[in-house]
Amino acid sequence: MKILIFASFIGFVMVTRGYAADAIKIGVVGPRTGPAAATGKAFEEGITLALDVLKASGGVLGRPVEVVFEDTGGVPEKAVAAFEKLATKDKVAIVVGESHSSSALAEIEVSNRYNLPFIVAEAWHDDIMKKGYPSVFRVGPSNSSVVLDCIAKFIEGAKFKKVFILAENTDWGKGIGALTESELKTKHIPYTTLSTDRENKDHYSELAKIKAEKPDLVMAYIYGFGLHSLVLQAKETGVTGLALIMDGAGPPSLWPEFKTNV
Repeated sequence: MKILIFASFIGFVMVTRGYAADAIKIGVVGPRTGPAAATGKAFEEGITLALDVLKASGGVLGRPVEVVFEDTGGVPEKAVAAFEKLATKDKVAIVVGESHSSSALAEIEVSNRYNLPFIVAEAWHDDIMKKGYPSVFRVGPSNSSVVLDCIAKFIEGAKFKKVFILAENTDWGKGIGALTESELKTKHIPYTTLSTDRENKDHYSELAKIKAEKPDLVMAYIYGFGLHSLVLQAKETGVTGLALIMDGAGPPSLWPEFKTNV
């Protein structure tokens, strides 16, 4: 169903933007390198499946589809340059993808400037949609929906008494961390928050602080392999015997590397 909607939307874009009857170019932005490179790999796998379906159905409006993938690496400046290239040099009809909120927040400005449709797949920050740019769409979750509809209800329902929030110092980490704090405050559940660097692989000092606080739940808002290090080191230091660690990032705990690393 989503693929059909996506194909219909591309068809609409092509008609309204007046492209010639050749291959429809779709731009993809996402991390092929950096701490979330595995997400870029997942993008590629999903795109391959979607292209197979589109090809089997005769393409879009009877035309083949060509994908141009630009690596953003989780770096906003690199993301802007990639989006600019797709808009001006590659002249794509639409751009999809991205998993880093900081990159997506930079990319929406380019999308708005060129009036180039941008479907955000995996970046969660609420501000991505807050400006109301008509060219920007989101098909994935937002920080507020994840916190309000899932995390906060889980914490309250499970009757956790004390929560420790360990959040990476990125737009996503700061945003989802602040929302969690707000909800816990509303529900009168005590919490402590600590910021960590997204690239950090050594969490021993942070885990010592967590252990001293004696929480019964740790919310780990860390994206990438830093999460794997945290879980492994938490076991080594005995934190997992003290508290349940809940991954607020999602994908890193589903990556094949998780089993190997943890």
